[in-house]
Amino acid sequence: MHYLERELTELIQVDKNLFDYLDAHLFDGIWFWNLEQPEDEWLSPGFWRTLGYDPEEKTHHSANWQAVIHPEDLEVARRDLELHCAFDNHPYDQIVRFTHKNGDTVWVRCRGVAIRDSQGNAVRMLGIHTEISRLKQIEDRYKKIISTMDRVYADLRIALEESEQLFESMPDAVLQVDHGGNIIKANTQASLLFGYTTKELIEMTVEDLVPESSRAAHFNYRTAYQKSPEVREMGGDAVNLMAQTRSGKVLYVDIRLSPIQTKYGSNTIAVIRDVTERKKLQQELERQKQDEKKLFEMSITDSLTGLYNRGYFMELAERAFKQAGRYNHGLCVMMIDIDDFKIINDNFGHAEGDRALTQIGSLLKSSIRETDVVGRIGGEEFAIYLPEASLDQGVILADKILFNIEDARSNSLVKEGAGACPSVSIGLAVKQSDDDSLSELLYRADQQLYKAKANGKARVVY
Repeated sequence: MHYLERELTELIQVDKNLFDYLDAHLFDGIWFWNLEQPEDEWLSPGFWRTLGYDPEEKTHHSANWQAVIHPEDLEVARRDLELHCAFDNHPYDQIVRFTHKNGDTVWVRCRGVAIRDSQGNAVRMLGIHTEISRLKQIEDRYKKIISTMDRVYADLRIALEESEQLFESMPDAVLQVDHGGNIIKANTQASLLFGYTTKELIEMTVEDLVPESSRAAHFNYRTAYQKSPEVREMGGDAVNLMAQTRSGKVLYVDIRLSPIQTKYGSNTIAVIRDVTERKKLQQELERQKQDEKKLFEMSITDSLTGLYNRGYFMELAERAFKQAGRYNHGLCVMMIDIDDFKIINDNFGHAEGDRALTQIGSLLKSSIRETDVVGRIGGEEFAIYLPEASLDQGVILADKILFNIEDARSNSLVKEGAGACPSVSIGLAVKQSDDDSLSELLYRADQQLYKAKANGKARVVY
């Protein structure tokens, strides 16, 4: 096994939820890149199979995929990587072209996230590949249709009623509807879309082509439109318009309404485009965004307490420390440790220990200000940093935490033993002008925590 594959496997083994998530949602390959030795990159076999290669033919070196990516896209990927490594809020997400073994172009969406060390430096990249060649084909097809529609619309205004050939040549379904909602003309595409013959369509109303649950509302909308007819685009990404076929299948559609005057009175031309595939694609992309959000949250969150984990807390605290130094703002840090936690685990089991950790984590989160940040940084150890806070403000918050915990203890039916709320000790320190690093500030807070433990526990020392 390649060492990068082994390292990733060990990382996933730490968090079972992460493994389950990746196992359920990976698409066409996962990759793991050593940014400290950029020639080393592990790619899962699915990526090479997507490109028509036997994975056994390929070594785990970044040069292999760089040899089959389009040169222009390689430059884009390199630029995005540099920006993502420099600014963690810049996404590493691009659509690139690879050359299949048979010479075809394969479109792939490549996404990834940097894994950073305690200094915030990107040392690894973890990402996934998703083949979207089919989606690109659909996109190209819709661009061609829209281009055709634009050309047709210009001619439609000239003489739609007298131009049967133009009416039939429309690439989308077209209905001509009178003031009462009756269909008086339908093209072949409308027949194909809805499953009725054109003869059947001209004996129907437009409400007959709407799902039954929406027909009353559609009647009201149509009546209101006819009082003030105008060219109107309906549907789009933000609105779901639905039509129903003869078989009962419900379609998502976009509709363009254009009023026309005929010798029979005011009519409306409705151009109806089936966008069901596009809607499904949008829903899939939205689901992917939600999946990525969940993956990110899992990577920064302690799974037991729901608080930030040590890595992400330290990353945020480092930013706050640098910002406090840059703008000469205050910064207060407190280290918090559950008293006698080993006794709880030894006497009542780890399940009770987990319950105590969860309870304290919840009490800490409910006690802090909106601008404060709390994280679980060790077994029974928590930390909080208070941006733009003085020592006095830190003491006030620490006293509030102790009060809330004591209040929970006194109001609990269980005062001692399993189920009881444990007490905590708190060490508090404030940033000094001569502090060169966050570690110095955390060290002082840790020393105060030791004093709190030594002086009887369940107290704050600063």
